[in-house]
Amino acid sequence: MKTFKSTILSVAILFLFTLPVFSFQQGIEMDSELAKKQDRVKKLFSDISTVNLLNGLHLTDKQMKEILNLAKKAQNIKQEFLSNRGSGYLHVLDEAEEKFTRLFNEIMKGEPAREGSNIEREAVRINHRLKETQDRAVRTINNELAALDSELSNILTPEQEQVIDDFKPCLIPPKDLKNPVRAGQASSNDHAIKALRRVREIPEHIWDRRKYRLIANRIERFSKHRYAMSEEEKEEELQRLLSLFERARNMSDTDFELEKDKLAEELRPADKIHELREEIENRAPYKRRPKASKKVRFLLNERIIPILEERLKGIN
Repeated sequence: MKTFKSTILSVAILFLFTLPVFSFQQGIEMDSELAKKQDRVKKLFSDISTVNLLNGLHLTDKQMKEILNLAKKAQNIKQEFLSNRGSGYLHVLDEAEEKFTRLFNEIMKGEPAREGSNIEREAVRINHRLKETQDRAVRTINNELAALDSELSNILTPEQEQVIDDFKPCLIPPKDLKNPVRAGQASSNDHAIKALRRVREIPEHIWDRRKYRLIANRIERFSKHRYAMSEEEKEEELQRLLSLFERARNMSDTDFELEKDKLAEELRPADKIHELREEIENRAPYKRRPKASKKVRFLLNERIIPILEERLKGIN
């Protein structure tokens, strides 16, 4: 009986000591699988968004073939860079890994790295070199891709270029993006036009009494869900919308139908977040990298190649 109990105890102890190891290893596998799944979902979103854009552009077969050729050129530019100059970047990465590991081991002793020590100096030096190498790589590739931008412009119509300029990655495209007659307007104006029509239909005595509250409520919704406005910005927006609504109300039916799209565009508040990002980017003292245009980013990425090839199957 004692032997049996000892055996059971030994098994229990073994189980308790091996359980954390098993759970830890399983956790690593799950994390790895999660990362892979996240990557697949991210790529699927990108592919769906790309197809939405292509559907909204209503490209001809000739345009698709020309864009496909340019996308392959762009892919070759990146591959040639990696083949010819990528080895230098890889060497810098190897050195950075070595220097950072030495610094990590030093500070793991419980004290910060000694100021002015070789380990610290070497880590700082390779960190600067790594940033410069990365910056140079991006700048070189984007400069070469920029040369394809003008070729894209020659392929696309001005209306199609406008679609791309207005386009934002999405799962479900705006209604107007599906309509070739409205190509060039990636954001639907239908909702804004309906709002303007409702304002025009409000009787004068009700409008005079409720206009400030109606506009203020609209501004509060926008401030809550899109862009947090200051009180000063809210007041400016109230006066702007009041002027816009009064203009719309005073128009004849004919004039309104002629001007409704323009009024709808005015109804949309300025994208302050986008403006702030652009201002920060332009003011940043370290801004050195030329950015690829939206046309290049959306139409000349490697993931568009199989999509266009699939669409061109069976076309002479």
